[in-house]
Amino acid sequence: MTRLRLANALVAGSALSLGLAGCGSGSGAHASGCPVSRQTRIASPVRPAARAYWPWAGRSSEVALGADPIYLLILSSSGSIARDGDEISRAGISLHRALIAIAPTYRPAVELHGPRLGFARVDPGYARRIKVSGNIVSAPPVRSFLAGEVRDRLRIRASAGWRVVSVAIRLGRGCQRVSASGPGLEREIVFRVPA
Repeated sequence: MTRLRLANALVAGSALSLGLAGCGSGSGAHASGCPVSRQTRIASPVRPAARAYWPWAGRSSEVALGADPIYLLILSSSGSIARDGDEISRAGISLHRALIAIAPTYRPAVELHGPRLGFARVDPGYARRIKVSGNIVSAPPVRSFLAGEVRDRLRIRASAGWRVVSVAIRLGRGCQRVSASGPGLEREIVFRVPA
C-alpha cells in the first residue's frame, strides 16, 4: 500500500486554495517557461467523482485544468502537480492518477495524446480502495488497477452527458502537454511536473 501523510495533502490543498484565490479562475501563469492551462472548479456533476478519487483533498480535488470542453483533474496547484503517492521509476517517470472530464457540449469521440506521455484506464473500483484514517491516506498501487497497457494515445467514446474517465498518465518531468482531438476539436492542456 502507498501511504501519504494527510498533512502533505492538506498543505497541497491550502496551496491550491491560495493559487485559486491569487489567480481568480486561473490565469495560465507562465512559471518556469511553462504556460499552464487555466484552472477552474469542475462542474457539479463531476465533483462526486473527484472527491471519491482524492477523498483527503476536499474541495481541492474539484480543481481542473481546462480547455473547454476537455478538463483534466490531477490534484494540481497553480498548474503544478504533486507526485505524492505516484509510482516513480529511477528515471523519474511516474504513473499519476487523473480524471478526464468531457463536457456534454461535445459529444463525438475524443483522442488524448502528448509528447512523452502515456495513458491507461484505471478500473473504477480503484477509488473504493482508497482509505483515510486519521492523518494517513492508504491507496493501493495504481498499476495493479490498470485496465490495459499504458499507451501513447487514449480514445474516449462518443456519448451524451458528462464523460468522466479515471486514468493513469505516464509522466516525465517539466512542462507536460495533453492534446485532445476529435471532429472539430483541437485542445491542449498544459501543466508542470516538478523535478
